[in-house]
Amino acid sequence: MKFQQNVRTGAIARDTVDVESTWKGLTDCLIGASDEVCGRTQKSCRRHKEKWWWNDEIAKVCKRKRAAYVALEKAKDAGDSEKISEATAAYVIVKRLAKKEISKAQAAESKSFGEMLDEANGKRNVFRIAKQIIRKNEDVVGGGCVRDSGGKIVVDDTGVREVWRKHFEKLMNEEFDWDRNCLQNGVPVSGPAEEISLSEVKSAIADAKQGKAAGPSGVLSEMLKASGDKGAQWVTDLCNLIVREGRIPDDWRKSWMVNVYKGKVMRWIADRIEVLNC
Repeated sequence: MKFQQNVRTGAIARDTVDVESTWKGLTDCLIGASDEVCGRTQKSCRRHKEKWWWNDEIAKVCKRKRAAYVALEKAKDAGDSEKISEATAAYVIVKRLAKKEISKAQAAESKSFGEMLDEANGKRNVFRIAKQIIRKNEDVVGGGCVRDSGGKIVVDDTGVREVWRKHFEKLMNEEFDWDRNCLQNGVPVSGPAEEISLSEVKSAIADAKQGKAAGPSGVLSEMLKASGDKGAQWVTDLCNLIVREGRIPDDWRKSWMVNVYKGKVMRWIADRIEVLNC
């Protein structure tokens, strides 16, 4: 596997002087290997909207079209003119087939839509479908104001960020009430701390959830799972360095928090709207 080979190459030249350099070497190796093997998606302003004419046949043809495009790009990277011409011809054929299938699906769906309008409840169905399309395509916006701890409404961007900063600072540092007298006296322990084993790290990586967003470091659990034994050993050495030095990498102290507006109106705004409508 190419990804594991890149990790092995990075593990041979890695530096284990301290926690920060070990973590930086690991992140650079994993992200660099991911860029080389998987690449990066290009940013696009277009939204992926649901197509009313989409069906299983079109999905199969589009999948073949994407595979042909990938084969064409690989042929261009290889620089073989014969393979490039063959891949180009195959891509053009599949592209034309995809356009043909999409046109057929659009015509069939338009015909069925027209037949629906001829029914008794045709006009009612038109309004229902129009409302459904509007709901699916509308952007979720809002959340432009927030209340501070004193109940004052804050609307400017700087003030809103400051209110959220104070809220999360209190939320993450406020200790809950608990009975300190319930703690039992432990047995004093002296000597060096017990080292973390490779099997423990492998078990933790295997149990890590997939499909989660990366933090400020850019490292995903999928990268650690795909790194193999060399990657697990690298993480093990990092964990033992953290235990010995008593500090964690600076990236682990950072996090991203995104406030997602749920489309709900604040209760006090809704009450005033009801009063004005009366």
